[in-house]
Amino acid sequence: MESELRKQFEEMSIEPTETVLGKAVELCVIYNVEDASEFVEQWLAFSVSNLHGDEPTIENLHEFERKVLQTKREKNLLSANKKKTTKYSSNIANLKNATSAPSTSLSLYGIADEDNMIEQYMHELPDINNATSSEASAIYQTPKMIVAAAAITEAQQHQKHQMCQLQAL
Repeated sequence: MESELRKQFEEMSIEPTETVLGKAVELCVIYNVEDASEFVEQWLAFSVSNLHGDEPTIENLHEFERKVLQTKREKNLLSANKKKTTKYSSNIANLKNATSAPSTSLSLYGIADEDNMIEQYMHELPDINNATSSEASAIYQTPKMIVAAAAITEAQQHQKHQMCQLQAL
């Protein structure tokens, strides 16, 4: 990179010292300037605009770094942050739109309304409107409770049967 920078400066009739060339190489590395001609062109534009065309010195290169290279880096970072912010903002807007749409609690997990397992389960439940109170309470119990409720129901039916027989006598 040093020889490329020297060549570019010489093409512009500038003969930089070794320390100035070393500092120019350092700035190219720090600020990812890969093209020597780009660096020299930026230097010339800065020198003509701010230093009345002075040759590069260590002090002038420090000023060039502050006013040109750092500013350019900050603009690039700001632009990259705006792109990220825009990306995140659009994702948040999409999320808000998704949550404002009518949905079931399962749709948040990717289960479509037609795949709603709870609705299917509800259709498979026995009809409790025609069930006795003990049968109705047994429907919503655990399996062990269902067996116990069925046993009680059978006992109640047996008891009713006996009462009917006694009344018939």
